[in-house]
Amino acid sequence: MGVKLDAKILPWARGQLQVQEGAIDAIFTISTAERLSYSEASELPLFVSDYYLYTGSHNPHIALLRSMDSLQALKENQMLGHAYILGAGWHEANLADVAKKEIVQDSKHILKLLQHNRIDVYIEQRALMNYQMKVLGFKDEIVEVPNSMGATNWHLMVGENSPFKADLPKLNKLIKDLTASGEMAKIREQIFSEYQ
Repeated sequence: MGVKLDAKILPWARGQLQVQEGAIDAIFTISTAERLSYSEASELPLFVSDYYLYTGSHNPHIALLRSMDSLQALKENQMLGHAYILGAGWHEANLADVAKKEIVQDSKHILKLLQHNRIDVYIEQRALMNYQMKVLGFKDEIVEVPNSMGATNWHLMVGENSPFKADLPKLNKLIKDLTASGEMAKIREQIFSEYQ
């Protein structure tokens, strides 16, 4: 589209607040009613991701986790300990009522909890977990249980006061064209293949 981007990695809450306050133009995230109150989302997602179960490679409950075929079944098991990051919308909406949970500030802390069997399960998206496990050195310490607990769509969300909001129709057309041609799938594979 010829738009020069200055991408920043920010703490989750700060990134959202800066879009809300107009300090940055957009955030790549999951569309929620709250986020739509101060931004507009691309019509189609740039990325669709399933949530899977992750546990420590030596967790004694791995067989039990493998038998969990739904989020409801997982939540009904009172003995399993969960963790998620403060401000994680999907987790807060879906896991607020689990009996045993730990809410932490960052994902590295969750990986350490899994590694040392201090929690039993973390539900997260494969692309994010593959990246974090590889970059932070936990690849052999944590295993994926590939039972899907749901999916989510990631959109570009442009702040209401951003001058780039006027470019959303062009972006929407581009995403549709790239999706229809199969090029979007190739772009996603190129981005995430490094961390598989």
